[in-house]
Amino acid sequence: MLKIENLKHQNVTIQNCFSREQNKQYVQDLVIQQSDFILKNVTAGGAIIICGSLSMQHGVLDVLEEILKKTDKSLDILINNGQLKMDCY
Repeated sequence: MLKIENLKHQNVTIQNCFSREQNKQYVQDLVIQQSDFILKNVTAGGAIIICGSLSMQHGVLDVLEEILKKTDKSLDILINNGQLKMDCY
């Protein structure tokens, strides 16, 4: 099991988002808010991992596709490079 405290000295950023909590936030909205960070990360060879429902995955991929239009990257390139991992159900 991944423990956040084990990642303190790693180059890792974890963003949690909960749409069914009191302060609901949708993952797509968080991706838009973090778009500059995501572009910097992807350009530097970093990875994005998406975990959750299939409906959320589709929304996030739509937003990522729009964000990536600012670069020479695409979803297919990220997937083929191992920079985009998904575990959705």
